[in-house]
Amino acid sequence: MSDQTGARIVVQDALRVVAPSLKELAPNLGVSYGMLRRFAIGDLAAPPRVVRALVRVMRSHAGRLVRAADRLEAQLRSPGGRHGKR
Repeated sequence: MSDQTGARIVVQDALRVVAPSLKELAPNLGVSYGMLRRFAIGDLAAPPRVVRALVRVMRSHAGRLVRAADRLEAQLRSPGGRHGKR
């Protein structure tokens, strides 16, 4: 795998971690996509069990964000990575 391909994969992974879709979140919260969408737009109030599940998912997501940021930063520092700011 070339350095450029490796960098591309690290960026793709980082972007997936940053913004999971409602469709990806719904199963982790134990609700359907349609129900989660209704919570998101304010049509329904989420019950406490869903709120607790959302807290767990958010804490897990925070850890994945930190790890993805670390990988992205390491890619920038690696030989062949892009150094500095643009």
